[in-house]
Amino acid sequence: MKYFEFVTEPDDTLVYVEKYQDAIEPVSGQPGSAQNGRFLIWRDNARGDVSSPLTVFYTVGGTAQNGSDYQTLTSPATIQAGYWYVEIEVVPYADGSEFDENVTLTLQPPPPTYATYFIKRDQGTATVMIYDPQPPFTVVVERPRGPIGIDYHPVEQALLISDHFWDFGYPWNFTKIEKVGGTVECTPWSSVAGLWDEIKLTIVKTSAANFVLGDMFFGYKPANGSTRIGRIYRRTAPPYDVVAEMNWAVLNGETSPVHGGLYVDQTGLFNRDLIVVTGGEDFEGGRVWRITSNADHSSGTKTVFVEIPNTHLEGVITLPDDQQKYGPWAGMIITGAERHDPPLIYTIDTDGNVVQFAEGIAPEDFDIIPAGQNLYCNDGNAGKIYKVPAAYFAEYVGDLLITQAGEVRDFPAALFIFHWDGNRFVRKTVLPPEGVKFEHVAFAPIDLE
Repeated sequence: MKYFEFVTEPDDTLVYVEKYQDAIEPVSGQPGSAQNGRFLIWRDNARGDVSSPLTVFYTVGGTAQNGSDYQTLTSPATIQAGYWYVEIEVVPYADGSEFDENVTLTLQPPPPTYATYFIKRDQGTATVMIYDPQPPFTVVVERPRGPIGIDYHPVEQALLISDHFWDFGYPWNFTKIEKVGGTVECTPWSSVAGLWDEIKLTIVKTSAANFVLGDMFFGYKPANGSTRIGRIYRRTAPPYDVVAEMNWAVLNGETSPVHGGLYVDQTGLFNRDLIVVTGGEDFEGGRVWRITSNADHSSGTKTVFVEIPNTHLEGVITLPDDQQKYGPWAGMIITGAERHDPPLIYTIDTDGNVVQFAEGIAPEDFDIIPAGQNLYCNDGNAGKIYKVPAAYFAEYVGDLLITQAGEVRDFPAALFIFHWDGNRFVRKTVLPPEGVKFEHVAFAPIDLE
């Protein structure tokens, strides 16, 4: 193949290809609902001469089938006189629900009877993704001062969020969101205020190992001293008020905040401990803590289970030990390094062994998809909470949902449904409206619309 290092004359022409836009399949029966994918084939030469047309040859491949998943593409393409590039459109067809597919276009040398060109090294191939039709993202709540953490409270039948990020946690840090008589109401959840950082939270979904259904845990780094885990719960006897324990657990020696997240193990593989991952600045954090609860609901042992040095960890979950469902990630703690170069996902087994995976995702949050629950997504920048309807996830119950916040360059906001097909992970990409940036997300069996 002819590459740029052989270009010696000023009239020699370089060609290269780039992806301009991915494709989204149309909704059947809805004209105009598709988004066509686009490749751009460019030419360049030292004289800037585009006075003649240039015919460029290519092949197509990828997991999508030419002529079956999209309108047939046939080589060659011609860059017309006076133009620097030609556009190749990938026009997707409406078909059944499926995981992401791709189309790869690879430039080829010209036959001897055509004008000569050279293919620019490292830019001789490009890939366009084909995504399924996208679900609606509906704004159901406006919290203009910055919603960050989010989870569903099964006793209150409400969402709880960490709120007022842009106001340093004032007038309060946590908000309860519920629908009362057809109206969405937002009220303070506890008297906690003034926690100025990103506050992540988790809520106990099943009473076990001295953790109580409905108790909420959150992490924060005080101005002085070690990082702490707080607990908020409602008394089960009069006056049935909401109580906050700011120092439920002190993580002695921990200096990083808990931007990463918290999760109460529901598999039993990690003794139903509270799992906490730390992360602050780009290279701050990296500890995975396990915390037990005593019979009186005070904190028990606090152990650094794993340390991944100089790593800002984001998101945490434990997956059931079901290899048919989760492949090599079954029975593991899952966490991620959103800001690592490249971003990484880590699995941690019950012995503390760590394996890293570069999946092309900058992870912010991890969730298991439940049956019949809507997804609620915090956009802390815009101060909105979006709903994605439960029906969209009906085929993927039990699969892993990975949230990409859109905070890292070249990794825009997206949701990824990860599914093990018996040999490898396949994914389905869910794209939010343009400009959205995610914080944490949560599934909930309530409808705030």
